[in-house]
Amino acid sequence: MKFFQPEYWFLLVIVPLLALFFLWSWQKRKHDRDIFLRGMPLENLGSSFASGKVALKAAFILIAFAFAVVALARPQWGAYQELIKREGLDVMVVLDVSRSMDVEDESLAGMSRLEKAKLEISRLRKRLPGDRLGLTLFDRDAFIYCPLTLDHSAFDMYLDVVKADLMPAEGQGTRLSRAIQTALNGFDPKSKQSKILVVFSDGETFDDNLDEALKEAKAMQVKIYSVGVGSTRGGLIPIKNRAGDIVDYVKDKSGTDALSKLNVRSLEIIASETGGNLYLASSGGRVLRSLVEDITGFEKAELEGKLITQYEDRFQIPLLISLLFFALEFVLSDVKGTPWWRVFVR
Repeated sequence: MKFFQPEYWFLLVIVPLLALFFLWSWQKRKHDRDIFLRGMPLENLGSSFASGKVALKAAFILIAFAFAVVALARPQWGAYQELIKREGLDVMVVLDVSRSMDVEDESLAGMSRLEKAKLEISRLRKRLPGDRLGLTLFDRDAFIYCPLTLDHSAFDMYLDVVKADLMPAEGQGTRLSRAIQTALNGFDPKSKQSKILVVFSDGETFDDNLDEALKEAKAMQVKIYSVGVGSTRGGLIPIKNRAGDIVDYVKDKSGTDALSKLNVRSLEIIASETGGNLYLASSGGRVLRSLVEDITGFEKAELEGKLITQYEDRFQIPLLISLLFFALEFVLSDVKGTPWWRVFVR
């Protein structure tokens, strides 16, 4: 036997408290009755209260309440095995963590590009409850930070700690082709379910190998959806100390502050070449709705089959016992000489 909701056991503490209340109430009732009947002729005491019945009624209530708590805890026994099948998609999120993702564009309402991307990824995750999700980070190089998983809480944990300085400093200089190739390695080539890449980036890439990466994606029938993060007006790239305070800005070759702008051209290419679409994160909730509609439109395949042990719910038994004792308490009179059926014809 097991209990599906053992958190309700704490309610049993009410049983002894009720018992103490009934005892106090009975003693007070007896005391008040004795004062009221003091000095009256004995022949007038024929319909006094029956102490035994009062105690029995209290016991019935306590037993009924105790079994009601048992029913709430949902006792289960009678095990059987059931094969649970899950269907879904494989969605690999590809996130740009280059230094330019720390830019706070005016269109992002005080957030950096990376913060905005993480917010949209988190919202996307909540709209794909039955799908496997993975996370690939990239700058000049790329690596799979979170492999494809059905454990979305683990995915959230990895996403929460992503920062723009996770890649080695000597690796700065974004390469989108490397990101795509690395993310493709996270898919099982023999798997039949639909495979999708969702790239979050400002599109500033210094890359001449996109054609080869896109060729691999098309060979694996992987569709790429791009989400551009930032604005075409651009912003300065901050340099932060360990405390997160801005101490300077990235300079260009001439020594002036470098301006980082959203470059949709590369993002548009990788999406259109694989049959996907391009979205702009600055468009608000429409981005997420359109992206989810595109992704969920794919045919879902079986992700895994798992044999689990199930138990039959037996809460009905203690519930019936509880109702029975409540009914007995209801029909039992606490007055001497009163039959039980009189409760219905008062």
